[in-house]
Amino acid sequence: MVTTHNLGFPKSGSSPRQCQRLETLWQQQSDSDLLSVACTGVRDPMVTMMDLLGHQSEYKHFKAYDEAQWFGSELRYVSPDITPNTRFTLNAKCLIQEIKLAQKKGFTVKPVIIGPVSYLWFGRAEKDADKLALLESILPVYADLLKQLADENIEWVQMDEPILSETLNDDWKHALLQSYFHLQRSPVKKLLASTSGKIGDNLGLLREMTVDGVHLDTISAEDEALKVADWLPNYKIISVAVVKGNQSASLNIEDTLSWLKPIHDLIGNRLWLAPSCSLAHLIENESEDSLIENAKQKVAELKLIATALEEAQNRQRVAA
Repeated sequence: MVTTHNLGFPKSGSSPRQCQRLETLWQQQSDSDLLSVACTGVRDPMVTMMDLLGHQSEYKHFKAYDEAQWFGSELRYVSPDITPNTRFTLNAKCLIQEIKLAQKKGFTVKPVIIGPVSYLWFGRAEKDADKLALLESILPVYADLLKQLADENIEWVQMDEPILSETLNDDWKHALLQSYFHLQRSPVKKLLASTSGKIGDNLGLLREMTVDGVHLDTISAEDEALKVADWLPNYKIISVAVVKGNQSASLNIEDTLSWLKPIHDLIGNRLWLAPSCSLAHLIENESEDSLIENAKQKVAELKLIATALEEAQNRQRVAA
């Protein structure tokens, strides 16, 4: 079976009761094989991560931070101040509570978090602070988080590293390699998600990273998927984008299958299907209800493509 998942879902504020609101949110993406969760108290994932990591700054509370344009999107998220005195203390209570509630409802849960290197890259250095100097202090917090997720019987965690679509110098490339080498001891499987376009020159870097699966924005770079499928070790998952996560674009199944089927033939059920980015990135020019409906439609389209791939494979077997 081809696995379908989404990289994040729009937050819904339709219910005044937190538990009821979460259950509604989960049902709206229930066509996915994996339920994507993060602490859903706020819409801004950087605010969520700052809270999760216990980001402490001597300047101001996170609600007063400046915003910056998120990698390859039209959205603006909080950009945390980073100083030589910035400290991190894990605060996973909200996320763990959400995971427990979803598991009780029978969902297979995949937490979605921003990876350590993209988190630091997106921060704003104050007083000429060296952002990468904080890698040594932030990685143990991520390691503790992954341990807590393992204790909750989480198999997969999605770690967003949109920095992979940026032009990186050797220091940032080394930071990526160092980070996931440090985190590889965790029993939780890590899906490294590049969600902001073509990886390009960083494809070689991706090959070296010690993760259990990768997600590629193949809407922006269709040609990269077959390259990665050809050389990635045969125990690793490859997730590819088959619908646009930030636009309400119509789906052309035949065109999608034309480039997707050779990949499926090559790697079989190691292929996962997803949108190009979080569905929270859908352009918000309509009501919240319309935004949720568009996201649900994209989740349904993923299942449609997965079914079409499996039917094509079955026809091949019968013909053989």
